[in-house]
Amino acid sequence: MRQRGHEAFGIDPTPQVLQVAGELFDAGWFRQFAAGKLDQDVIKACGLPKEFEVIVLAGNVPAFLTPGEFQSLLTFSLKLLADTGVLIIGTTARGKGGTEHQDELLAETPLQLVGRFSDWHLSVFDSSADWSVSVYAKSQKRSGFTPPDGIFVLPS
Repeated sequence: MRQRGHEAFGIDPTPQVLQVAGELFDAGWFRQFAAGKLDQDVIKACGLPKEFEVIVLAGNVPAFLTPGEFQSLLTFSLKLLADTGVLIIGTTARGKGGTEHQDELLAETPLQLVGRFSDWHLSVFDSSADWSVSVYAKSQKRSGFTPPDGIFVLPS
């Protein structure tokens, strides 16, 4: 995302993961902390923006969080998202943090599901999918979309 001109940050609690990320990209783009511990104090201490257009939970993040941490992360993500922001969750489709759990936790929030796919290439999602990429929009200004050639690119 940075290579396409976006201001983007990555977080991970594991120093080894951040070391590899820092070898591949500018290490200043990454912060070490657990997603389940995200709050306003962490945002401020890490020098992160107070608002985001997109928040991406990639790498099966929900599976590593307790249900309470996942709920807290979703609640705080909603506060961080701009009015037209989107939350994208890539994780296993069933079980802890899967699609049913996500939909249940987000049912009473302004975030609405606008797209769900079976992989990061945005292949069609169905009940047999092992993986899911779910796109939730905060605003009614966003709606579902048909991915062009299986690729979704954020405009710069």
